[in-house]
Amino acid sequence: MNFEEMSELNEKFAEEFKQMTEEFYGIFEKWKNKSVRLTCVAAMHLPINLIMSLIASDKNSSLPRIFPELPDMFERFFKPFFIIKEHWGKVSCQEFTKLYAEEYEKQFTRFFASEQAKKKFSEWFEADTKKHKKKIKRKQ
Repeated sequence: MNFEEMSELNEKFAEEFKQMTEEFYGIFEKWKNKSVRLTCVAAMHLPINLIMSLIASDKNSSLPRIFPELPDMFERFFKPFFIIKEHWGKVSCQEFTKLYAEEYEKQFTRFFASEQAKKKFSEWFEADTKKHKKKIKRKQ
């Protein structure tokens, strides 16, 4: 799949994800009116079950080759909760959300030992992306 095809697919996924999210929020509000606690549990199970169903449906076990960092990525989403859990119930939900966002972002700044390492990676990433785009244009 070339860069343009990947970009189109990404846009389509983003559009469909937005639609699915809006539909989910409608259902979420209905559930919430019946039981906030059960709604929270169901909301946590949904992405985990989707990922596990995707993994279970991978008959050729190709996901680990295609997406070797999946467990690490999954961990990045949960780790901030473990770091800020002592604030749960002691601050507003809006403040808790802000704390989560801050901790999530810190993971990426902690990943690089210094600003120089971050800059070096950024330069490499930009150069590699440009090289990839040129390669695709040549093939077309």
